[in-house]
Amino acid sequence: MTSSGGTTTPWSGVLQSTSASAAVSVSSERAWASDYLWSPIAAVTGTSEATVAGTYPVGGGGGYSTVEPRPPYQQGVSGVSRFNAVRYLTPTTYQTVTGITVPTQWSFNPSPWITTGWGSGRAEPDVSADADPYSGYLLYEPSAPGGTTLQAGWGGTSFVAP
Repeated sequence: MTSSGGTTTPWSGVLQSTSASAAVSVSSERAWASDYLWSPIAAVTGTSEATVAGTYPVGGGGGYSTVEPRPPYQQGVSGVSRFNAVRYLTPTTYQTVTGITVPTQWSFNPSPWITTGWGSGRAEPDVSADADPYSGYLLYEPSAPGGTTLQAGWGGTSFVAP
């Protein structure tokens, strides 16, 4: 079994509303998460970055499976054992939905520590590719309403997995 993860590839653009705009720039490939959009969205919508972060808490990363040993294709690959973690959001309120407890509110730290370290075992995910809708894919849809055959704003790990 192979797991897939998402990244954001380099891009730049401008987020706009009727009354404000904010530049966005991603200079190098990074793990797929919304944190780079929080400040521009806050500027465009006139809300606080903490409110935006709590509304768009999307993010993730990888990890290490201690159940499985590191597979041969990960042996000797530079950087596989090293990790960085940034905790912008800490859950404060939880709700149980069909037996699963999930966070529903967070406290926001705009300047968190960067935690670095080393891990062993199988690194997850096995492969990653662009999954961010902002830097992602144009979808060709010749039968789209209004005749728009190329649609921007598509992404997700469903594009990565195949």
